[in-house]
Amino acid sequence: MAPPRRKASALPFESIYRHGFARVAVATPRVEVASPAANVAQTIELARRAARERALLVVFPELGLSAYSNEDLFQQDALLDASLDALEALLTASRDLPLAIAVGLPLRADDRLFNCAMLLHRGRLLGAVPKSYLPNYREFYERRQFAPAAQALSTSLRLLGQDGMKRVADLSTLNANYLMTALVKAGFEVAYPRRRACHEFTVTLHRLRQETGVTAMDFAKRLLDKGFHAPTAYFPLLVPECLLIEPTETESKQTLDAFVEAMTSVLREAREQPDLVKTAPHVTPVRRLDEVRAARDLDLRWNPA
Repeated sequence: MAPPRRKASALPFESIYRHGFARVAVATPRVEVASPAANVAQTIELARRAARERALLVVFPELGLSAYSNEDLFQQDALLDASLDALEALLTASRDLPLAIAVGLPLRADDRLFNCAMLLHRGRLLGAVPKSYLPNYREFYERRQFAPAAQALSTSLRLLGQDGMKRVADLSTLNANYLMTALVKAGFEVAYPRRRACHEFTVTLHRLRQETGVTAMDFAKRLLDKGFHAPTAYFPLLVPECLLIEPTETESKQTLDAFVEAMTSVLREAREQPDLVKTAPHVTPVRRLDEVRAARDLDLRWNPA
């Protein structure tokens, strides 16, 4: 936890911060080409030195974590992944430093590569700003590797990091197992009941089709009427009449419970009113399409009536 901030009037008269100034440090590490691990070690050392000198902000060179002159190595996954690992290490180290850190690295986003400046403070990534004007003359030809900021499609992005990815895995597994257990209690049959779900699981409607004639595709179409995007039908191929359900880590418990309620409702309808399910969907703008024809005769134009 950061210490409480002191009011400017409480600072000594000799302090520059009392008079509205701030000490900014400019750091110049000896970078190694395509060696983010070595570069971040120097970056952390210099950031700590800046903190000892009571700077509020320390600024590092453009592409300081990866080095600037990597040429076509910027297109290598190994370098880009190592740069993110270096950023994660710097974030961790910055938790104990009472200053902001501006550092540069190559960053993939929106299927493009950007030359980005990152602002860190106390273990948090405050912002990522891609470079707007890329020099492309004499010894500079950044446009060979990077896209300008104007080509960024996203207005924001979030780097999860190692801890964040672990959290994603935990939540996706938890959601999948919660949903699988709830559906089993509601009367559904899972394809592999002895397996614990990782991030997805498979429900088989083979017995339901034998009893009512309702297929997995019918079931999926009826879910559209309930306001849910249908799960993947008929995959994996070795499981008859199956639905592959993958809730992901972003769904809330309320959404999962609502999905169980919709699935249970369709199951009840399949047994009591099978024709209603077989002719679904009923409330969507378009009813059932000829999926075979749609796959073979691609007409992407809209012709008004």
